[in-house]
Amino acid sequence: MKLRPFLYSATAMLSLNGAASAELIFSEYIEGSGNNKALEIYNSSTADVDLSTYSVVGYQNGGADAGYSVDLSGTLTAGSVYIIAHSSADAEILAKADQQYGLQFNGDDAVTLQNSGTIVDSIGKIGEDPGSEWGSGDSTTKDHTLRRQAGLTTGDTDATDDFDPATQWDAFEKDDFSGIGAHGSLVVSDGLPVANAGTDQSGITAGAVVTLDGSGSVDTSEGGSIIDYNWTQTSGTTVALDTTDPTMPSFTTPLAEDSLTFMLTVTDNDGNTATDTVTVNVNAVLISQCNAQTHVISQIQGSGDTSPLVDEVVTVQAVVTKLLPELTGYMIQEEAADEDGDAATSEGVFVYDYANSPSVGDVVSIVGTVAEYYDLTQLKSVSNFDVCDTGVSIAATDASLPFTAATDIEMYEGMLITFPQELTVTETYSLGRYGQVALSSSGKRPNPTQVAAPGEDAVAQAAANALNLIIMDDGSNAQNATISYPGFGELTYDNAIRGGNTITGLTGVVNYTFSTYSVVPTADVAFEDDNARTATPEDVGGELKVSGFNVLNYFTTLTSAGSEICGSGDNYCRGADDAAEFERQNAKLMSALSAIDADIFGLIEIENNAEDTAVSTLVENLNGEVGADTYSYVMTGMIGEDSIKQALIYKPAKVEPFGDFSIVDYNDSKNRPSLIQTFKTVGGEDEDAFTVVVNHLKSKGSDCDELGDPDLEDGQGNCNLTRLGAVETLLTSLNSMDNQNILLLGDFNSYAMEDPITALKDAGYVDLGAEAGETASYVFDGEWGTLDYAFASASLADKVSDTTEWHINADEPISFDYNTDFKADTEIASYYGDSAYRSSDHDPVIVGLNITPVVDDGSNDDDDDDDDSSVGGGLAMSPLFMLFSLLGFAAIRLRRK
Repeated sequence: MKLRPFLYSATAMLSLNGAASAELIFSEYIEGSGNNKALEIYNSSTADVDLSTYSVVGYQNGGADAGYSVDLSGTLTAGSVYIIAHSSADAEILAKADQQYGLQFNGDDAVTLQNSGTIVDSIGKIGEDPGSEWGSGDSTTKDHTLRRQAGLTTGDTDATDDFDPATQWDAFEKDDFSGIGAHGSLVVSDGLPVANAGTDQSGITAGAVVTLDGSGSVDTSEGGSIIDYNWTQTSGTTVALDTTDPTMPSFTTPLAEDSLTFMLTVTDNDGNTATDTVTVNVNAVLISQCNAQTHVISQIQGSGDTSPLVDEVVTVQAVVTKLLPELTGYMIQEEAADEDGDAATSEGVFVYDYANSPSVGDVVSIVGTVAEYYDLTQLKSVSNFDVCDTGVSIAATDASLPFTAATDIEMYEGMLITFPQELTVTETYSLGRYGQVALSSSGKRPNPTQVAAPGEDAVAQAAANALNLIIMDDGSNAQNATISYPGFGELTYDNAIRGGNTITGLTGVVNYTFSTYSVVPTADVAFEDDNARTATPEDVGGELKVSGFNVLNYFTTLTSAGSEICGSGDNYCRGADDAAEFERQNAKLMSALSAIDADIFGLIEIENNAEDTAVSTLVENLNGEVGADTYSYVMTGMIGEDSIKQALIYKPAKVEPFGDFSIVDYNDSKNRPSLIQTFKTVGGEDEDAFTVVVNHLKSKGSDCDELGDPDLEDGQGNCNLTRLGAVETLLTSLNSMDNQNILLLGDFNSYAMEDPITALKDAGYVDLGAEAGETASYVFDGEWGTLDYAFASASLADKVSDTTEWHINADEPISFDYNTDFKADTEIASYYGDSAYRSSDHDPVIVGLNITPVVDDGSNDDDDDDDDSSVGGGLAMSPLFMLFSLLGFAAIRLRRK
């Protein structure tokens, strides 16, 4: 194989004449999006190199042992490059590849070039896991293209020393393939073109016009000529090149200190090409005291919702407090001496400016037009821009939650503020998609009817909640972008922000986007993990463990297979769209269910089909995790007409169904039928049987107006009477049952103070979660409360050892669930983990039960009338228990005879 000769520069002829090193070096490294990965290898010598003894060897995730090896072949001629590309890379890369291979490096993986096992060049450090990348700033091994600096002819042969790409490499943006197949320091062969981009230029004034000069380029072949000059900017602030004369293009330098590099590619009349680069160093603009303002920012903002100066051209002088490149602008704030002292008028404003690039701390003078953009006051159409001073700091204004009025935050629009108090994460719903986190003071905000009676009290609580909220935003309007904050890094499944986490001293500028005010951090964001994940739930003790678990639409009917309708009605299938999503969903659920290890699970939101296909699949998969035949299930077939139903699975080695299952059908097309099954322990007595009832009442999400049950605006939402009616029907049915040891599980879609829950309590059922201090299993709109319950009848309550909720779901960002919708390819992987966390949107409730009565043989008699701690509790003193005890004693006496 004879590989391509490449770039030839005048400087290369001078620097490489007489070079005889036969070693190769890496000359380009591409770590782009998806599989856009490639390595370019360059022969800097004057001799051809046999590649048969060379290989590229990769070391992954800090490992000291090789993860893969790619053998090279052919001959690499002097001054030529050899390219290895991932077989699924972009077509632009593959068009220049000499070899395709499934390259596996990311920014934290070391790569070496070896000759007969000896390292001749390396990227990264073998044996070190840098986290995500080597390097810092714009010069890192992650999401960048790196090109070896001109003039380097020997590689980094020590692959265990510290590695900083900035020392030998120039960095370019992710997915920049413009240099692949070329290297800027190559030997020259006769008959080929030589590019000359001119000499480097230094000391250029900001805002000056610069002319590049490629006229020194020549073609060395007899009768040859240069027919094309192509200039590409490879570093620095992007400028617009005027290529009216392509030999000598010109541009205006940016208004700040910068270093700009341009690559010239020339093509001769035989189609041969060569390149050369030139650098232009720009000095910072001369500092002047502008002081030509016509207005201060407080006049622009005014004391109302909109500016009184809309469409007027103004000149302001203020300090840059935050760059917002994703919004094409920056925030500025009035210098302290120019503040008006009126708390109702903001001292900051957003500048929409695509032409200028100031730095934080610059005092800038701006001529622009006042405008309202979706209710955000801003300056636009900037016609004049000057930097008047640099390095100026602005003190952040103290703010605190809760606000006293809904308009309080508006007075900080555009300003730098800080919250000295501790704030708690109360919502992460928009975190993964829009980069927003909702924060409140004094812990998570409670749902109004979780803590207040429906009506005036709940309405008052809702009003208080509205004042106790601030949004932290990443400063971008992009959807599904990589989310990061200063000091926090990128959001991932393992670098999460959970409900209940706290932050103290949040500091940032106030922006207005998505119809709400938000704070874009300017200082490091450091969350305290006050609500850390745990591998297993708290131990609830007892002989038996029973759990209610919402499995978030566990469907084996996939819409990708062409199925749309599930259940016996006209309801659409839910759950995983395809096999890949189902695999992700199933893995998370298996982790959760196996960690809970309940003897009985009451499942909510599982596919409703006649053959119990979804339930049997779940049991089969769970047994695959915990052991064959560990779980079985109650075969119910279709229950109701909805696409989802409730189900019961259990450990046949511990409990067995006692009698047939039954349902309570509410016949309202809203509440799903309740599933009822009595169990007893294996080998236990019939009289110790207990009944589990799994429920899923009508949600608040859609109305029940056709049933005469509208939202009464009392805090209970849609369909409160429909849920209450279901509870009353259920109570009537339960009262007629022989077995009164009853455990109610499920999603009642009612918070703790709402009518359906009150009705259950009034009927004598004990809210076990509340007794254990649990107050939230679900979050909606940043407000927390209990929708998932375990209620025990009076007789069963005495058999309860303990109750807990495992907070694996409601606290987690929704982006961490199994779905792949609304996620970039990178987030589909980085937001996912196969642990229990975000396996659903509801937290499971877990109850410990001591079912078998303890017979008192008198050995523990004492005078303590308050000792109710024995297994069985209050049942031990019941007449029924005394009767069983007497019969037991009689039996013992008969046996002894």
